[in-house]
Amino acid sequence: MKDTDFTYSVAYMRTMENGMLGQGDIDTLLTLSNVGDATKYLMDRNYGSGDKFDVEGKKEIDSLLKSELEKAWSEVRAVCPKGAPIDVLLYQNDFQNLKTILKAVFENTAWEQLMLYPSIVEPEVIHQAVSENKYDDMPSLLRKPAEEAYEALAKLGDGQKAEIILDKACFKAMESIANKEKNQFLQAWVDLWAVLANMKTMIRSAHAGKDRAFIENAILPMKQMDTEPMVEAAAQGISAVYDWMGSNGYQEAAEAAQRSISEFEKWSDNRLMEFIQSVKNNTFGFEPLLAFLFGKKAEIQSVRIVLYGLLNHIPKETIKERLRDMYV
Repeated sequence: MKDTDFTYSVAYMRTMENGMLGQGDIDTLLTLSNVGDATKYLMDRNYGSGDKFDVEGKKEIDSLLKSELEKAWSEVRAVCPKGAPIDVLLYQNDFQNLKTILKAVFENTAWEQLMLYPSIVEPEVIHQAVSENKYDDMPSLLRKPAEEAYEALAKLGDGQKAEIILDKACFKAMESIANKEKNQFLQAWVDLWAVLANMKTMIRSAHAGKDRAFIENAILPMKQMDTEPMVEAAAQGISAVYDWMGSNGYQEAAEAAQRSISEFEKWSDNRLMEFIQSVKNNTFGFEPLLAFLFGKKAEIQSVRIVLYGLLNHIPKETIKERLRDMYV
């Protein structure tokens, strides 16, 4: 597939990009007194399916934001050449849905309202396979990881091992797409995702006092970076983790992590945004489409933070502190 094959889809995407929310829109939402006024502002901006309805709680907020993200994906798919590797952005949703469904099946709890959309695999397909412990009809993306995670829970009762299995499978799937495409940007994107995930594992493992064997198993394998020093630092404790981060070009990440894990996660999201914005203005190739879809997801994450904050009467300054960088 040639970069020029995406000329029309990138041009069409620019018209969609013009309708995205910016920081000014988020600031406007924060000036409104209640969630009803905020969602009316969004629906007046053609957010969601186009239907107007009263928002009374979390269910309506989730429905509005879900339909907006699915609309963006639907429009991009309609103009995007088949075979473009944009689905790499959805792998995390599918594996997170699988984690949630596995936990729900073993604990006999509800799962439907916890699903992430859009996804490659319908959550109902995942739930049926896990419930019956039959995976033949499940797409190959999830089939083997689902079986292995199920075994970890059923035979060992080890939820952490199940999560590690799925996290590694998700990374392997993303890496496989990047390697298949032989695309430098996509490979660098997956590498960055892995580094950020591993730093989060280091922080949490050090705080929890995990032993070296656990950390070594939890760390994602990376080709561009030696993971042994990461394992060693996490095994030594949180100070060693901060030292490793500082000496490897992640001093800002270390400072954020010292404030809180949520601050580190915010820094990580902003780092991914900074990286993806480097290709948003490209004229050719699938990269601008990938950037737009990632930006749309980030936009909706910010809107969700604001709407939930207004719904729960959280102080405006606290809401602002939780917001990530915007795409436009």
